[in-house]
This record gives sequence, structure tokens and C-alpha cells, in this order.
Amino acid sequence: MTRPINGCAFCLDMHSQAAIRAGVSERKLILLNGWDEAAIWSERERAALGWADAVTKIGESRAADTAYDPLVDLFDQKEIADLTMLIGLMNLWNRLAIAMRYQIRPEAS
Repeated sequence: MTRPINGCAFCLDMHSQAAIRAGVSERKLILLNGWDEAAIWSERERAALGWADAVTKIGESRAADTAYDPLVDLFDQKEIADLTMLIGLMNLWNRLAIAMRYQIRPEAS
């Protein structure tokens, strides 16, 4: 299994639990690291995931047109701006959690 982009166990734990509560299938969560190879996401979801990868890896991707162009047909300008802000904020929270040594708390028995 490849390591998630930011590799923050605290954030992965918190957000996967929230995603399940919001109705995201466990199958999608399990396959998230291979989203670009698994055809279980909608076109809109795939565009958002591609943009998330591009923005998160901006040093490599430079937010390439190949990641941006699919958004234009599927999202309006406000949605693209909101998505980009959300991606940036998630990256900030990941970096803070990693830098500040956030830990997953053991579950109560």
C-alpha cells in the first residue's frame, strides 16, 4: 500500500470516521489511495480528487491544466474556488498535525 499524500494518521483517522458518518462507503475509503485506477467515483469526484492531488503536490504538478480543465466542465467558478480553498486548508491542517505531533487516542474499552 502506498502512503497517503500527507501521511497524517491523526487526520486520516478523524476524517475517515467523519466520511463514514456522512455516508461515504468504506469501499471508497479503502480504494481512495488508488482513486485514479478504480472506476467507482463519479466524473465530478474524479475531477475533484485529481485537483486535490495537483494542488497538494503543487511543487511537482504546478497545478497543471490537465488537472484544472476537467473542473471547468463540472464545477462553477465558486465551486472551484471553494474546492481549492478546502484543499489548501486540509493541507494546512495536515502539516500542523504532523508538525505538532498529534496522536490518535486509543479507543475506550
